[in-house]
Amino acid sequence: IRLPENPLIFNANKELIKIAVRHLLNNSIESIIGKGQITISASQENDSILLTIEDTGRGISQEDLKNIFEPFYKTKDIHLTGLSLVKQIVLEHLGDITIESILDKGTTIKIIFPVRWKERVSLQN
Repeated sequence: IRLPENPLIFNANKELIKIAVRHLLNNSIESIIGKGQITISASQENDSILLTIEDTGRGISQEDLKNIFEPFYKTKDIHLTGLSLVKQIVLEHLGDITIESILDKGTTIKIIFPVRWKERVSLQN
């Protein structure tokens, strides 16, 4: 675990964030066969909090990566539980989530949360 010395503070529902992180960690744990490593890091970059979870698990194919946020999505080898819920929680906190993965190498999940909620303005013609 790599955390800064000072706490990172941002607008969030603590219980929902715990649920999201728990789902991500469970998926990382389940992806590791034998010995492996999970690294959790957090930092603040300007007006954003960055949370990264990396594992040395089985990884996810590029084809499956396209669908992992769909409700109830699973493959014959991977049960990516809760990722649609995780994405919903992140979006409700005006954040963003990205997942990069390489088969047999591992997966990196990055979540960015704004320190303060700001109204998103959409430009419409």
